[in-house]
Formats: sequence, structure tokens, C-alpha cells
Amino acid sequence: MKKIRMGNLSIGSPKWITKVMIAAALCAVITVSRILSGAAVSYAAEKKQPLKVDFCGKTATLMKDVYQWEQGSQVKIKTIEKKWGKPEKKEPGFDNGTWDYTWKKGKTSITMNNYSGTALGDVGGISIEINDKNASIYGVKVGMKKDQALKNLKKAVGSEKVIVLKEGEWPTGEDKDGCLIRLTSGSGEATGDKEVIHVAMGPYMPMQIELTAGGKVKKIYYMNS
Repeated sequence: MKKIRMGNLSIGSPKWITKVMIAAALCAVITVSRILSGAAVSYAAEKKQPLKVDFCGKTATLMKDVYQWEQGSQVKIKTIEKKWGKPEKKEPGFDNGTWDYTWKKGKTSITMNNYSGTALGDVGGISIEINDKNASIYGVKVGMKKDQALKNLKKAVGSEKVIVLKEGEWPTGEDKDGCLIRLTSGSGEATGDKEVIHVAMGPYMPMQIELTAGGKVKKIYYMNS
């Protein structure tokens, strides 16, 4: 049987399984923390933090505010299509009646589900993997120097939501209403000398920007569900 590929990983391969297990565990931790605290999913941040992604020279807003995801911040899939055109792939989603839309070019892949939990047609789960210059987030693109990437990120989301750690470490910080509002340190053990930039994304997993040994952006990864 031919293996399905997600980005540079084959679904079912040891590396893919490890990646999915880590992501699932992190999502579970975040979910449990919300339940235990009895907090809402959203946090009224002083400044909105939209998720804007440039794909093939055209910028689209995937979330109006990552801190107000369940407060009318949803974006319609049709709105994304007006910016980026029809997706390269459309296939049935996990839930009946839902669909997954994938825009892909080169080594960049962006997938969105059309169910946010409130209504069909809204952007729900998002998976972004950028390995070339066909896309950028918050003005950060593959090949950019670390200092410039940090400058762009801090301008877009605030310096308190950005932290640089060694690969293998995971960011920790100040939490309010189930949302990370400040990154202060790292936990876990480093598995190598290369660095990773982490960006707080509300109640979801932080965005990760992998750097090369020479200090340039190698890969941008973000996922929520």
C-alpha cells in the first residue's frame, strides 16, 4: 500500500507517529487545564492577534483573533477561497458533513476544516507547514535571519509572546483563562543545539519556527484543532 504523505513525513512512519502523539498529548494537556480551571476558551486580550498568512503573494486572515476564537472570530472558508482561489484538495473531514481543504505549492501545505464547532462553513481546525518561500506568517518566511524574524514577530504579537529555546524544549509562561499570554521559560531537556522560536497562540499550541545551525528560518509549523 502506498503511504500517504503529510509535508515531508509519511503517515504511519515512526517520525509521523511520534509527531502526532506529541501534538495529541499537548492538546490534551491544554484541554484538561481548561476544564479544571472552568475557564472559557477565549481571553479578552488588550490587543487583537489575528492569524494572517501570506500564500503565493496573497494574504488571508484565517482567524480574526486567536484569543477570541469562540466569540465571533471565525472566518468563512469562502472568504479564504476569494483570496487564494480553490484549494488543491478537498476531502471529507473527521466529522460527518465536514470537509478538509488543502492549499499546497512546493513544500508548503495549509489545511483547514470547515467546522469551527458552531457552524458549517467557518474555518475550524488549521494545520500549516511551511518549508519554502511560498508562504509566510507574521512577516516571517523561510530563509529569513533570526534577528529579522524576531523583530517581525515581536511587532506583530508582542515581545512577551515570543521566546527562543533549544530544540526539544517546550515553552511555559503566564496563563489566563486557559490562554498563554506570556512566554517566560522552557521546560524539558534540549535534544540538540539548534534553536526554535515559539509564539503564543491563545489557548492553542504555540507556533514553532525552526532555525538552521546558521540562524536562519528553516521551517514554520502551526496546528490547532
